[in-house]
Amino acid sequence: MPEVNEQVRNKYLLQQIENATPIQRIVMLFDAAIRFLNEAREGITKRKDKVVFCERILRTKDIIRELRNSLNLDIEPTIGGNMYRLYTYFLKRLNDANRTKKTDDIDFVVKQMTVLNNAWKEADRQGLGRDIKRYEERMGTDDVNIIRRVKPTASPFAMNQQSGGSLLETLNVRV
Repeated sequence: MPEVNEQVRNKYLLQQIENATPIQRIVMLFDAAIRFLNEAREGITKRKDKVVFCERILRTKDIIRELRNSLNLDIEPTIGGNMYRLYTYFLKRLNDANRTKKTDDIDFVVKQMTVLNNAWKEADRQGLGRDIKRYEERMGTDDVNIIRRVKPTASPFAMNQQSGGSLLETLNVRV
């Protein structure tokens, strides 16, 4: 029975991803990263479970790499470059947390990612995500001015050709 529930959950999440704007997809990634970091913190502080701690940090690092690799540095090099360096710094802090098994670095990354996530949510509330989706539909392309997306290939949710992963894989959904 639990397997059926997971299948239903994954189909529901797939539907959410298919109908999401690019910004909503970014928010999904931030939400997942923050959730994984909170699970890592809980795993090491409450349960002393180093396996859960490391696994959740690795999942978060995958998401951050996906976000970093999806930046289009050609359109806005200054902002894109700053975001690239910030994501790289997050990865460094998470490497430190994984090495020391301390939560200070996790708390820092959660705090900063929450600020960024709230900014993306506000952009979505103001309708920026819908405007981008309409642009994509009108132009028949997935290329937007905020993040670079590949044309649909094997997976319609690939964030970036270089990363090789898909949004579903990053969110750990099995279809």
